Amino acid sequence: MFAHPSSYDHSFPPTYFLPPLAPIPPPPDGISRKRPAEDSEAEAGSAKRVAKTPEVVFRLLVPSGKIGKVIGKQGTQIKQLREETTARIKIPDTMSSTEDRVILISSKEEACLPQTAAETSLLRLVTVLLEEQEGTTTATIGPQHHVAPNLTRLLIAGSQAGSLIGKAGAVINNIRESSGATVRILPSDKLPPCSAASDTDRLVQISGEIPQVCKALELVAAKLRYMVKRKVHRKGQSILRVHQIR
Repeated sequence: MFAHPSSYDHSFPPTYFLPPLAPIPPPPDGISRKRPAEDSEAEAGSAKRVAKTPEVVFRLLVPSGKIGKVIGKQGTQIKQLREETTARIKIPDTMSSTEDRVILISSKEEACLPQTAAETSLLRLVTVLLEEQEGTTTATIGPQHHVAPNLTRLLIAGSQAGSLIGKAGAVINNIRESSGATVRILPSDKLPPCSAASDTDRLVQISGEIPQVCKALELVAAKLRYMVKRKVHRKGQSILRVHQIR
């Protein structure tokens, strides 16, 4: 049987008479409600790590008849080169047996080393090819054909051509003078038959004595690596700015 309301002990008021909770005071001036600083620092560190480890990729163009020298008997040559340089080396399949082959050479950049593994591998591959060939290769320069000694060819993106040429040709002229080699960048409509090349790619041709070609190739590769590093660094800075805005 329930007690009558008048019999309740009025010394304990009902819960709906309890005072409301005090409002949460606003934060003092200068203190933000944004995410903790640790999160921002972690994001900034992540963006910096991305900028510190760009991937460098070179595309060496080789006549189909010479690709066996790169691979070696039962793949021993290319396997040894991968192990010694730690670079990734791939040779994509072609649509036709008569077209030129592209050797993809890539690696991450190591800040403590003057050269990437990809650059080391590229120079060693070219040295093997030049030392074993007869010393002359037919090159296409403009509308005419002529014989260029120790011809070495690289595919680059069309967007890289301007930086490799430099303002008023300053960069490419410096490479020519420093190496003594002949260095040309052909337009995209002068690309040889190659299914691995895109319509916007450009062809870098280097010729001369073997030491000259290797020196020019080293300078070209270093410039291409710098362009990749700068591009990734800018991307990392953009990510960092977005995190700061958030």
